[in-house]
Order: sequence, then structure tokens, then C-alpha cells
Amino acid sequence: EEKVAALAKYLPVLETQLSGKEFILGAFGIADVNVRPTLQYGEMVGFDFTAYPNMTAWMARCAARPAYRAAKGE
Repeated sequence: EEKVAALAKYLPVLETQLSGKEFILGAFGIADVNVRPTLQYGEMVGFDFTAYPNMTAWMARCAARPAYRAAKGE
């Protein structure tokens, strides 16, 4: 699918940015708040993120934050 191909094109950029960092700019901030929900669409359609270990770890850190969990009703 075209959208999945587009997602795969740009994910290496984020993967590289997250190398050695907890969050996109180092500390949790607006970049994480903006990008994480966008990638949730990829999860919903079953996109395979396993080729991006930095990103999957970051996604898990974001999802574990109390405000993220509260927003999801957990």
C-alpha cells in the first residue's frame, strides 16, 4: 500500500534520531507528543516496526507515561 511505503520511507530518519536517546530531542517534549500518536495509526493497521528497535523502545516509553495511559482511558 502507498501509505505503508511512505511510512517506511521516513521511519529510518526517526530511528536514527532516537539512537542513544530516550526521547526525540533527548528529554520528553512536544516532538514526542506530536509524533507518537501519528505512529499509532501504523500500529492500528499492523505495520511491522520490528526493524526499528530504537523507535519501538521509544514508543513503549511514550505509551508508559501516565498522561498517555490516561488519555487512552487506562
